[in-house]
Amino acid sequence: MARRGACSTWANDYDADAKKNGITDGIVTLGNPRHVDITGDRAYVVVPANFTYKQKGKPAKETGSMLTISLQKAAAGWRMTGWAWTKK
Repeated sequence: MARRGACSTWANDYDADAKKNGITDGIVTLGNPRHVDITGDRAYVVVPANFTYKQKGKPAKETGSMLTISLQKAAAGWRMTGWAWTKK
């Protein structure tokens, strides 16, 4: 079961860490899914991902990562129920 406010808590923690480490201009680019498994109203997706950003004004990147997402279909559409980022 999802904890109320978990997404905004994560975003606030990310912002604090980015500020502490001088990270700005972050962009995540997704590739073609490597794995998609849909059963009823649940889905599991694994997608290659790259993260480009600036650290203290200098360009930086993290390439070859994977984003794994679990989803559940609701009346309003598919909603993420969990995710994990795996660095190369």
